[in-house]
Amino acid sequence: MMRRYSVCAALAGLCLLPVLAVANSNEAQQQVLQRVEKFARSYDLNRQDKYHIDFYYSPLHAMAAYRELLLWIEQPDVPAAVRDEVMATILAGMESVVRDSRAGPATGQELLGIGYLRALPRYSQEPDVARPDSRIWRSDGMEPRTTPAAIGKSLSAKALLLSRLPAAAPERQWLQASLRREYDELSAQLLTLAPYGYMPEVVRREGNTWVVVDGRSRLFSQAALLRGLIETEAALATLGASAKDWRVQVQRSIDTLFAGLVRRHHDVEAGSVVDVHDPDKGRGDRVMLEDMVQWLEALALMAQPSQPSALRSRAQQLAREQIQFLLRAETGKEPPPRGYLVRKAVPLRATVRSLEETLAILSILQLAEQFGVQDVGELPQLLSDRLEADYWSAEAGLYRTAAGFTASAYDGHMFSLTLRWLRRQGNAEAMRRGELLLQGVWKQGGLLQCEPPQSGEPQSLEQALAQRGAVLAAEVAAVPAVEQGERIAAFVREIADQDGDTVPGCRFAAGAFGGAPVPVIQTSVRTPYPARKNAQ
Repeated sequence: MMRRYSVCAALAGLCLLPVLAVANSNEAQQQVLQRVEKFARSYDLNRQDKYHIDFYYSPLHAMAAYRELLLWIEQPDVPAAVRDEVMATILAGMESVVRDSRAGPATGQELLGIGYLRALPRYSQEPDVARPDSRIWRSDGMEPRTTPAAIGKSLSAKALLLSRLPAAAPERQWLQASLRREYDELSAQLLTLAPYGYMPEVVRREGNTWVVVDGRSRLFSQAALLRGLIETEAALATLGASAKDWRVQVQRSIDTLFAGLVRRHHDVEAGSVVDVHDPDKGRGDRVMLEDMVQWLEALALMAQPSQPSALRSRAQQLAREQIQFLLRAETGKEPPPRGYLVRKAVPLRATVRSLEETLAILSILQLAEQFGVQDVGELPQLLSDRLEADYWSAEAGLYRTAAGFTASAYDGHMFSLTLRWLRRQGNAEAMRRGELLLQGVWKQGGLLQCEPPQSGEPQSLEQALAQRGAVLAAEVAAVPAVEQGERIAAFVREIADQDGDTVPGCRFAAGAFGGAPVPVIQTSVRTPYPARKNAQ
C-alpha cells in the first residue's frame, strides 16, 4: 500500500509540472514588468545623452528662443510638419509656464504675469493629464527676482504668439490674460519705480513688494524691455476696438521708457549709447556689442509705420548715428572686440574670441540698409570670412560659440541670436544651417528639455506597458539574466523617445516625476575640428 501511494503521488506531481511551469513563467514575467516600471520611473534620457550646463528655466532665455522660433517657422520653405511641431511645442511650453510654474508673484490658480528669473522646470509629483494641479513645478531653487530684459523677452514672445494664433484658438484666452497681467504688474509697480524713475536692473520680490537689488540702468535690459512693449502694442493692434484703451496705455509706456532710456544712455558727444547708467555715478564710458545690437533691434521696431512719426524720426536718427559709430570703430581686420570706449572708439579686446561679437556686428550690418546706411565697405565680407574660418564646425553642422573650442555652450540668448541672423540671410545655405541648429542644439543638444504629447510623444509609460508589456516580459524572461537588463533598458529608451527625434517625453526628462516641456537655460554641444591626417 505504501509503494502504491508513492507511485500515485509521483504521477500526480508530474501532472502538476506544466501548471507550475506556467505559474513560474507568469511570476517571472510579472517581475520583469515590475523591473521595467521601476527602471522607467527613474530614467532620465537627458542625463544619459545630453550635456546640460544649467537645467533651470529662465524667461530671459526661453522666451528669446520662442520668439525666434515663431519667426523662423513663418518662412515659406519650412515644412508644414516642422511648423506644426514647433508651434505645438511653444504652446505647450508657454502654457506650462503660465499655468503650472507658479514662478512669479501669483497665488492659487491665477495665471502667471511677471515670471521670476530662475525656476526648476520639474514636476513636484507624478503628473496626471486629468488633474492639472498635478503638473505644478517644484519650488526649490526658485529665485524671486526679475530684470527688465526678462520681462521684455516674455512680453515679446507672448505678444508675437498671440498675434499668430487663429481667432478661434482656445489658447488665446489664457495667453492674453497672462500678457495683460504681466503688463499691468510692470506698469503699476516697476516701469517708473521711485525714486529711480525707471525699472532698475534687478529687483527681488519680498512679500507683496519689489525690493531693488541693483539700481543701475543697463542698456541691454532697457532695450529688451522697449522691444517687448513695442511688440505688445503691435499685437494689441490686431485685437481691434476691444484692446483700444490697453493699447493707448502701452504706447504711453513706450514713450516714457524710450525718452528715459535716451536721456540716461545716449552720449551726444560720442555719437553712441553707453551700456550702464549708475544713479550715483552717472553715465558709463563704454558700450558692448551685445548691448548695441539689442538697442538697434529696438530702434528697428520703433521705426516701423505703426509708431508715431516723431518717435520714428528720432529712432531712425539714433540708429544711423549708432551704425556710423560702429563703422568708424570697426575695420574687420582684427577679431571683433567685446565693445568700445565710446569717446575714442577704442576697442575692448577679450582673451576668448566669441561668436556673439561677430554675429552682433553682422546683425547690425543687416539692419543698416533699413536705416539708409549703404556704404558699409568690405566689413560684411571680412566678418563673414572670419565667421566661417573661426567658428563653423562642418563636422557638427554648427557654429562654435568660441573660437578654438571643440565643445560649445548654447543658451537661449545665443541660440536666438544665431537663428535670427540665419533667418535674415534669406538664402538656401542659411536655411540649411538653421535647420541644423534646430536639430543639433534645440533637439539633440537638449536645449529643449522635453516634448509634450502634442509634438510626437503621445504614449505614456502605462499605455506602453499595457500595449507591449506582455510581449516584452515574455521576451525578457526567456533570455539569460545577464542579458535582461540590456533588453529592459532598450525598451525604456524606446518609449522615452517614441518619435525618435532625441527629445524625450515629459515623463522621461528630469527627476522622479519628469519635467515641463520648456527650454533649459544652457546646454553644451560638440563642435569638433577636422581630424588630423597622419603624416605619411
